[in-house]
This record gives sequence, C-alpha cells and structure tokens, in this order.
Amino acid sequence: MGRLQGQAALVTGASAGVGKAIALALAAEGAKVAITARRADLLKQVAEQIRALGAEALDYPADVTDPAAVKGLFDAALSRFGRLDILVNNAGGNIGRGKLSEITVEGWKANYDLNVTSALMCAQAALPTMRSQRQGTIINISSGSGKRPTVEAGASYSAAKAAMIMFNRFINMEERQHGIRACVIVLGTTDTPAHHQGGPPKPEVQATWMYPEDIAQVVTMVAALPHRATIEELEIRPTDISHHFAGWRYLGSTLGL
Repeated sequence: MGRLQGQAALVTGASAGVGKAIALALAAEGAKVAITARRADLLKQVAEQIRALGAEALDYPADVTDPAAVKGLFDAALSRFGRLDILVNNAGGNIGRGKLSEITVEGWKANYDLNVTSALMCAQAALPTMRSQRQGTIINISSGSGKRPTVEAGASYSAAKAAMIMFNRFINMEERQHGIRACVIVLGTTDTPAHHQGGPPKPEVQATWMYPEDIAQVVTMVAALPHRATIEELEIRPTDISHHFAGWRYLGSTLGL
C-alpha cells in the first residue's frame, strides 16, 4: 500500500516535465490524481499512464490563469473524488524575458498571472474543502531565480518566483489553525522542455541537470510526511553547478559562495 493511499491530489501544469513526473509519483504512492494543463492531448496521455499504475485519474484541460476555468477544474475534481488532500501549484513559465528597462507591463503582468495569480486562485479554491477536512497539503513550485538574480531568467519571472515564496509563508501563517500546511520547493536547473527551447544543450552541461523525477521524489516526501510536521521551504539544486548560468557564477563569486 502506498503512503498516499486514499488521498486525492490535484496537479497543475501536469502535461509534461516536472508536473507530469509529480502526478505519476503521487499516483504510484496510491493517490487519486486530477491533472490539468492547456494541452488536452498530452494531458490525456498522462492520465492513461496514471491509470496504468492502478490509480484513478481525472484529466481536465484548463488555463489556470482564467478564474472560470479554475472553478470548473475544482468542481470537477471534487465531484469525482469527494475530497482534496494535496494541491501542487506547478503551472508556470517565463513570459516576456528582458532587462528591467525593456520589460513591457503586459509581459510583467503575464508572468505574475501564470506563476503567482494562478496559484492564488487554486489555493483559494482548495481551502474550503481542506478546512472542512481539517487537513490539507499545498505544495508550491518556485525557482532559484526567485532568490538569485540572473540575466537568463530576467526580472519579471524572478520577481514572480520570489513572490511564490512569500505567498507560501502566508498560507502557513493563516491556515495552519485549520490543519493546512504549505511547502514551497525552490528548484535549480532541471531537464525540462523549457530548457531546450533555445536549442539542444551541450551534453556535458545537460548531464549536470536534475531530472523531473528528482523533484517528484521530493514532492511525495513532503506530501507523505506526518501531518503534525511542516517543511515550509525546501531548496533543491544540482550537485555540480560548474557548467551553469554565468549569472549564478558571478553572483556566487561576489557573495563568496
């Protein structure tokens, strides 16, 4: 029997990469899993993989920056499972890269909508059920870019990921009295489709990256921890960062890291 047997989870951004790995790992631990993303075809494939593990799956295509879509998603998940124990706010991406002097207001807002506002709306949709259960775990996926500025990530994405860390702290401050805990997982470079958009990375560089399955292991550990304990923030990054962003190397040298 898995560590999450009888529990129900919802994972956003679950059609590929880290979100897909998290959904499969939760299912392997016995959880029923609702998954969402904008690509219905990819989402359906992930749902089939979840069912192949012997777990129940609900695939619900949605844009989690749309309030009506978020409401429909949670209504469908609660109608199917009758409860919600785990919410993983994984949906995110880097929109409108650029220096501060170049960022458009539209790009700035789009980054916040995708990376932060979507997480807020999903958490608000989950809270009534988790409160009534007197139990719930919300896991928010952030990035090292929210702690260390790099040219590659840019200001708007980095600011949004930093906001996710503070958002997570407010969940714990306000909701622990209702039996709800939150953990923000701060990721270093992970081998996902987003890191291949500029072309194939050099093999020696890619070999040092983490895999989505590494992150999924951390998520299941947090979700399966006895509910009396909360890991508020957890940072995971590659062991070898010698090939990583120049901005990381520069910042590390200036801070003496």
